[in-house]
Amino acid sequence: MEYTDSYAEQLEEILLHETGVLSSLHVCQKRMYESVLIRDWLAFQKETEVSETISNSFLELEKKRIEVARSILSDVEGSTDFYRITIAIQEPMRSRINSLFRDVKRLLLLSKTENDVLNTYVSNARTLVSGLIETALPARRNKIYTKHGSLASKNVESMVLNRSF
Repeated sequence: MEYTDSYAEQLEEILLHETGVLSSLHVCQKRMYESVLIRDWLAFQKETEVSETISNSFLELEKKRIEVARSILSDVEGSTDFYRITIAIQEPMRSRINSLFRDVKRLLLLSKTENDVLNTYVSNARTLVSGLIETALPARRNKIYTKHGSLASKNVESMVLNRSF
């Protein structure tokens, strides 16, 4: 019994850390979205690196959680068996642990939703810019001309669009 209580305390501590890490990830994702909206690419790159660091720490915590869960019940595969694992834990702690696990799942869903929103925004912006370029340069067969009307060099690496579009 004490054996399980020790693992339950470790599980609770890991879940608390996971909720903190996921909360930090959500805040980071919001900053990423805002930097894309204002087109601050340096801030976006910085937030992407922070996001990667946070994600790696969450993966480490998840591995630890699975190890502790396997210590409580040896034949588990991960999150799908979580509630089966907590049955072996005494009631006051089981309720706290289950609540923390639900918070982790909620924060993961929130993170996924934030990623989907950013992906949708970027996809819509890409479609809009492609449409604008096709409208501004119809049937040019991928040829781009300078402001004086002469053919631009073949290896154009970037293009600036007037923001009035």
